[in-house]
Amino acid sequence: MKPKGQTNQKPLKKIMQTKENDVMTRVSNVIALWCFVFVSLSGVTASAKGKTTHAKADKSSKKTNKVKTLKAQIQTLEKRMKRAESMMARAAKALALAEGVVKRAKTTLAAVKKMKDSSRLALKKAHKALKKEIASQRPLTQVEVRFQIDDWEIRERAAYVAYAHVEWKKYTRAPKLSTKKVYGKLTKIRSEKKIFETLKRARKEGILKDPVLKHRAQMLWDRLREFHLSDKANALRKKIHALEDKLNGIQASHRAVLGGKKVSNRDLRSIIRRDPKRSKREQAWRAYATVGPRVLKGGFMKLVRARNAYAKSLGFPTYFHYRYSKLHLHPEKMWKIYEKLRLASEDAYLKTAASYKELLKIKKVYPWDRRYAAFYQTKKVVDLDKYFAPKKLLPILFRGYKEMGFALKQLNILMDLYPRPGKNQHAYCFDIDPPYDVRILANVGQSGLRAYETMFHEMGHAVHGKFVRQDVRTFRALPDEGFLNEGSANFFGNLVDTKDFFQRYLNIPKKDLQKIVAMKKKQLNSRLYTMRWTLLWMYFERDLYINANVDDPTSMFWARYRQFQGDVPPNPPPYWGILIHFVSHPIYYQNYLLADMLAAQLHEAIRQKTGAKNVLGNPKVGPFLKKNFFAHGRRYRWDELLKKITGKPLTADAYLRALKHSW
Repeated sequence: MKPKGQTNQKPLKKIMQTKENDVMTRVSNVIALWCFVFVSLSGVTASAKGKTTHAKADKSSKKTNKVKTLKAQIQTLEKRMKRAESMMARAAKALALAEGVVKRAKTTLAAVKKMKDSSRLALKKAHKALKKEIASQRPLTQVEVRFQIDDWEIRERAAYVAYAHVEWKKYTRAPKLSTKKVYGKLTKIRSEKKIFETLKRARKEGILKDPVLKHRAQMLWDRLREFHLSDKANALRKKIHALEDKLNGIQASHRAVLGGKKVSNRDLRSIIRRDPKRSKREQAWRAYATVGPRVLKGGFMKLVRARNAYAKSLGFPTYFHYRYSKLHLHPEKMWKIYEKLRLASEDAYLKTAASYKELLKIKKVYPWDRRYAAFYQTKKVVDLDKYFAPKKLLPILFRGYKEMGFALKQLNILMDLYPRPGKNQHAYCFDIDPPYDVRILANVGQSGLRAYETMFHEMGHAVHGKFVRQDVRTFRALPDEGFLNEGSANFFGNLVDTKDFFQRYLNIPKKDLQKIVAMKKKQLNSRLYTMRWTLLWMYFERDLYINANVDDPTSMFWARYRQFQGDVPPNPPPYWGILIHFVSHPIYYQNYLLADMLAAQLHEAIRQKTGAKNVLGNPKVGPFLKKNFFAHGRRYRWDELLKKITGKPLTADAYLRALKHSW
């Protein structure tokens, strides 16, 4: 093996010499070849010189003939070109004419098709008109009216149940879910002309002699008439539903922020009610009110104005007047009752406010002080919350209803009771399809009397729905008048804050109970003070629809607040936005006050007719309410039903007596 860098020089030289020899040989051959070619060409050139003179003469004659031939060909081609151009021009004209013919043919075809479609539509209308005319000449019978009502109600109920299921899903777990599609199907059924024309004709001809059928026809007429008045009213109803759907989603999904963290309404209310630090209560209260700007920005006043426009299209001055008409309430008469309660509570309000100022050593009672003052006033005597523990709520609820004659475990009431993200933070009873499908939504888990009142209230709605007993579908639902529904709920809810309830279910030591009874007897003023909140919401909502042109009703709200509750806080926010009823259940809040009045009258009637001193623990309560109240469903108007049950018209007297004597 050779060292690196050393090469073999001898073989390389031999290779280079061999290549040089090859190149020289090839060069010699090329030179010899060129010499041969040169000699050959010299000979050819000499022989060609002799022939050149003869070739020139032949060439000139050939060139002359070729030129003539070419000129003749060019002339022929030019003629052909002209003929081709002429033919192309004629073809273009023909094509243009053909395109015009095709265009006219297409236009004619479209016109014929349109005429055919319009003829088909006209023929369909003519057949329909003929059928309608033949039907109108044929006598309309009660049997036919009953059949049409039954058929329509079956389809309408199915559409409503589908809509209610979507609403349940929206409220329990999907706040942004739209109900537009199912609501559209329900509206389409309610807008059907056939059933409406049948009712119209039956009313005109006066053929309905059966009192039950006549009542059903009248109820349906009242419900459906507004769906058949004008396209404007129908468009406004769709707009209203879309705005309600949007604002419901805002209220349901809203979570306030306190201290950099999202906080539920339930926790905020707990801070406002229990925290001794006034500044922290104020922060919680202001956080609680942050939903207001979102509701306002989301189009709340557009909703108010749309409702007013809808009411005006139906012949009412405002939506307030329209709703009172639907509820069979006379605004002026009812306002006299409300004014009576306002004046009756005036002195109580002033005394309660003064006592709160003295208790908390403050000069003004702001919204974040009122609930805390009531809580602190009670806690100084005894801590009630320890007796209203969350874990005892359901056992006491089931026991209390059972002792009044309602076996809740046998009623199959679906309950969604505990809070979670995305769930509505309030409490509702969903009467999806009474008496078969009734559900409760709630958010239990905190101690306190209010939690117990809420569950007894919502269960009152549920048992009402579960004991509707009507063979006729028209009546197989909860009453149209909201305060009858709320009356049945308040009948039970108002039993919680009573001496009998505390003695019977809370296992309170005798010494503590005596303190509580003494305290409660002194708190009549504070209960009347609380009632003024209901009046505040009612008066403000009426103001909303009478003064609907304002862009922001916040100053209007605080003016009413000053009238009913006193001191207005600095920089007052749109606190009215916390109330879900303004969006989902307009002109509804008066139902709670009327329900308290109704519940008090029912309590007195049951004591008289069953011979028992108490309602709680009275097993005759259930059978009495089932037979005389719940079973009737929607069959009677509220004033008729109230007289059937109590023998008296609605008044505030029993309610005021109940406030004085419940303890």
